[in-house]
Amino acid sequence: MKAVIISMLFLWSFNNLMDQKLSKSELNQLTYLLEEEKLAHDVYIHFYEKYGSQKFLNISESELRHQDHLMDLLNDYNELYTLSTKAGEFHHIELVILYNNLLEKGNQSLDAALEVGQLIEKTDIKDLEDAMNRTEKEDIKEVYKQLIWASNRHLNAFSGKGGKGGRGMGSCKN
Repeated sequence: MKAVIISMLFLWSFNNLMDQKLSKSELNQLTYLLEEEKLAHDVYIHFYEKYGSQKFLNISESELRHQDHLMDLLNDYNELYTLSTKAGEFHHIELVILYNNLLEKGNQSLDAALEVGQLIEKTDIKDLEDAMNRTEKEDIKEVYKQLIWASNRHLNAFSGKGGKGGRGMGSCKN
């Protein structure tokens, strides 16, 4: 009898978890944040290739892991989304414009590129905080918290306040 009750509770919990869906707002937030992480990666790779600064390479690798975390959330909710593998190509047109503007600014000098890195990380933090305040799903909030922590580390690295340029992000695994 006890085994039957435990099995029924497990099935009920599993079914409730599987029935959870993302709201349209949550789906839009997740896909936008995913593409924002791709933008960061694409910009940082460009600046690494232009200036050779290891900081850009390290943080660009971290941005790939951030994309993986957000893609995992989409997969957990059975949402399909495909990111372009081409640099500077995004579904959200405003990110295409932003990408081009950031490259133009950062191509002026290494200092300008580091300022672009700071701007990207500040924007990521703000957007993640806003998205976290618009969801009730604890799993999503937890990923957002981890990404905010990592983005603060990146911001510190770009502003010369320490950090290892994207390595050692603790439980976020970058």
